[in-house]
Order: sequence, then C-alpha cells, then structure tokens
Amino acid sequence: QYAYQSLILRSWSETRLFDINWLRVNRAMIPVNIGGGTGHKLRNVQFVNSFYGFDGNYTDFLVLNGLCANLTGAFHTGTPGTTTVRGENLTISNVSDWLGYDLTPTLINTLLIQVPSATSGHYVGTSTTTLTNCAIESSGTGVFASAFQGNYYLPLQSTNRNAGTTAITSQLATQLKSLTTEAPIQLVGPISMDTTLGPRVARDSDQPDLGYHYAPLDYYGTNIAVNSATLALTNGVAVAGGYPGLFVFNSSANLSSVGRPEAMNRLTTYNTVQEQDTLSITNTTTPPLLLLSGGNIALRFTQLSLPAAPNASRQVFSSSNFSGTISLMDSELRGGWWKA
Repeated sequence: QYAYQSLILRSWSETRLFDINWLRVNRAMIPVNIGGGTGHKLRNVQFVNSFYGFDGNYTDFLVLNGLCANLTGAFHTGTPGTTTVRGENLTISNVSDWLGYDLTPTLINTLLIQVPSATSGHYVGTSTTTLTNCAIESSGTGVFASAFQGNYYLPLQSTNRNAGTTAITSQLATQLKSLTTEAPIQLVGPISMDTTLGPRVARDSDQPDLGYHYAPLDYYGTNIAVNSATLALTNGVAVAGGYPGLFVFNSSANLSSVGRPEAMNRLTTYNTVQEQDTLSITNTTTPPLLLLSGGNIALRFTQLSLPAAPNASRQVFSSSNFSGTISLMDSELRGGWWKA
C-alpha cells in the first residue's frame, strides 16, 4: 500500500518473460509498470484505489482475470503507439477519467462499469479499444453484490452470468473453473449443535461469467463461538475470518477439518481474497484465526493461510491454556505461526 510504482518490470536487452500471479496493489500511483519485451502475463490481479491500473512502454502484455476499481485511468503508456494489451475477464469499475491513454487495449468478457464514455471509448491520444462479449453500464447499481470486504461479486440472477465467450486463453479457461463470481454467506454464531460446512458457492465450471473471478470463499464470519459441539469442515470448503479472528472453541468443542488431496479445506482471513483490506499489518493485537480452550482439533488436507504481517498479527492457533488434543496431517500452514 501507498507506493509510487509498486512493481517495475524491465525486459529491454534481456530476454525476460514475466508471469505475475495473484497480486493485489492498493493505493499506488502505478501498481505495475512494464517496459520492453512481449508476451508478459498478469494473472488474478487486483488494482484498487490507485491512479493508473496498467502502465507499459514498448511492450505487449496479457491480463487474465483482473479487478481494476476506483482509478483515474485504467491503461496507460508514456510512449504513444508502443504498447498493446489484451484483457480477458476483467472488471473495470469507477474509473474517473480515461479508459486508455496512448495505447490499444483489446478486452474480452469484461465488465466496464462507470467508465466514462465507454460505449465510444474515452481516451487520451491515440488509444482505441476492441470489445468482445463485454458489458457496459453507467452505474454499478444492481451490477455487483458485496460480501464482507469484497464488492465485485455478481448477484445470483445477474445477466452477466454465463454471458462470456469461451474463446479465451486456455490457461484462463481452465482456471476459471475453480474460481467464482458468487459471494460467500455470513456465518452467525454461536454454533451450539454439531454442524457440517461444505462448499456452497458455485465455481464457474460452465459458460464463463463476465468480469473478475475471486478465489472461492464459501463462508465468512468473525469471532464465532463454538460451544459444546463439533464443527466439521469437508470437501474443500473455504472459510474466511476477519478481526477479531474466526472461531472461538470452548473447552468441550471440537473441530474436524478433512478435505481431499485435490480439494483442500481452507481457513484464512478475508484479505487473502477480497480487495478492500481494512486489517492493518501494524496491528499487534490481532486475535488468532482459531482460539482454542479444549476439545479435539483434527486437521487433514487442510490449508491455514494468513498474509504477511508482524508475528502477533498472524497467529493461527492460540492454545496457551489448551487442554485437548491437536492433530495435523497432510496439511499446510502458510504465512502464520503456532506455538504449542
């Protein structure tokens, strides 16, 4: 956050091919600047609350599944006529000034929402745009659904569902089948009876939806008490928490999380997926993802993932007074820590 140029990629005399995957930039002048070379890729990116979206010079690049929101301009080059960009499944929303600045974007399966004069193109200099299977709206009202800190899901009855062409890059077509445009539902506690949570949001496995696709979250919640009950997670479910933490287990509550090798369960914080990050990385009092008192905790084929932060802000378990058992098998711990 708060950068002039967050990522500078150069391929002038060297033969470098950049493939950037799962990147978010919030509050920057230029999220990504690419100079030189051809065939670069930006995949699964979120650029929000910034000045430009994409900036390039003497290059061409491909953007596969991107969110650009609350920008002054979406595409920019400092050297007219030197840069082309192809975007597939983008959501470009609330762009205050221009869509293109002296470059030529080709957009496919893209949502252009609150982009000035998008029907005829709103450009500076020599820009033109080719649009294929794109939707243009002057207002975002009714276009998006919000959940927690993600504001660009599609409503269940949206006409932008299954409205995309399949004539997209094969790499993107494959990945979209594991991503979603459907918002998670909120979990409300306390949980006082045995409960099983499995996948519930639809992955986009049929005709592609328009716009940006999120990594799936099936449920979200904060500080959900589990009292004298067993919470079972299964079949690759994804559950996200925020501040203050996700689940709080009392001394007689149990957690059983058993995913599959090809579909691991995921326990995470919302800001690993959603774009409106309001959790401060300097907050040294963030509670753990899971607060444990007792009972039995059994995790298999389960991923626990937290973003980079000071130690006190990325604790997975708090178990200093824990009197039960914890079993981890065939699981992953990413970014967090646990002191037994």
